[in-house]
Amino acid sequence: MKTTIVIALGALALAQNAFAAEVTGGNLEIRHSAFTDQTSLSSTSFTGSMEVGFTRAFALQFDLGMYKLNAINETGRNAAIHAVYHVNETASLGFFLGNDDIAGSANIYGIEGGFELPGVDVELYLADETDSGASATLFGVDLHHDFGNNFGITGTLDRADFGSGVDLTRLKIGVNYDLSPTSEIYGELGSLNASAMGLSGSEAFVGIGARINFGAARGTTFKRRGLLELIPGL
Repeated sequence: MKTTIVIALGALALAQNAFAAEVTGGNLEIRHSAFTDQTSLSSTSFTGSMEVGFTRAFALQFDLGMYKLNAINETGRNAAIHAVYHVNETASLGFFLGNDDIAGSANIYGIEGGFELPGVDVELYLADETDSGASATLFGVDLHHDFGNNFGITGTLDRADFGSGVDLTRLKIGVNYDLSPTSEIYGELGSLNASAMGLSGSEAFVGIGARINFGAARGTTFKRRGLLELIPGL
């Protein structure tokens, strides 16, 4: 009898915690990017993210994305889940699992962190992405500064190392303009450098996009992860 009562009380507590979960933020985004010297090498993406808070400190973030790679007429898909721990009002840590799917499936997992410093927001991650035949180590850092008057600037460095001298490095600068407290448009200019078998080359790319945030002012805590997010204009 006592055991039954304990189980019932435990189930009631779990049910109360489940109902306490709430959507704290999210975003919807559309983006188009292309290489400057071959605009047919372009990519159009439709992505969305949602964050569900369970306590003030713990949340789960869910990402979904579709990437139309126009040059090869293929559509890639990305999905990921982040376990988010808010250390305090200005710092968050996370662990994420995800999958990229385009003519084959690759899994990604890694750690991430976000920090609000005086004048700049910093986000960084370290991850490993593997499929049946290869693997890559990914690293990235993102710096964002708000100028006021609805303008902001973002600088991003991403790198993917496939081993055996094969790697990709992406540098990007973006400028965003807030149309309203929950919507923005942006443009970006960057360079993608690829190295393989002792040879290397660099290509410039441009991109434009629009984003709608809901819930928390920043939408979700972390950005999306994966090679489909990293490679522009394929």
